[in-house]
Amino acid sequence: MLACRLRLGEEGFRAWGWRIPFLLSALLVVFSIYLRLKLSESPVFEQMRQPGKVSRAPVRESFGTRQGLGYALYALFGATAGLGCVWYTGQFYALYFLQSVVKVDFLTANVCVAIALAIGTPLAS
Repeated sequence: MLACRLRLGEEGFRAWGWRIPFLLSALLVVFSIYLRLKLSESPVFEQMRQPGKVSRAPVRESFGTRQGLGYALYALFGATAGLGCVWYTGQFYALYFLQSVVKVDFLTANVCVAIALAIGTPLAS
């Protein structure tokens, strides 16, 4: 986003340039599908699959019971959503704070947040 915005200028980015990063993300989707098709299953899964121990309807078995649905909803909303909300709120508020309150210029604020994310992401887990 930052590279597009700097390359196209503010007017060009607002007019049509904001679409470029979304279009480039399609390449990431294609790449991830390619990787998934090239990966082999784990040895444990292969051992389970050979004698037929793998479920024929995994979605129904996972979400079809009240308990299974409860676990899935807890994982989605109880654990994951909270972490994502805190992570992204902190990230975007830091950018907003730097630009609006501290009055740091656009480029410096975005580079600072990008560096912080590059350092913080591997350390977050």
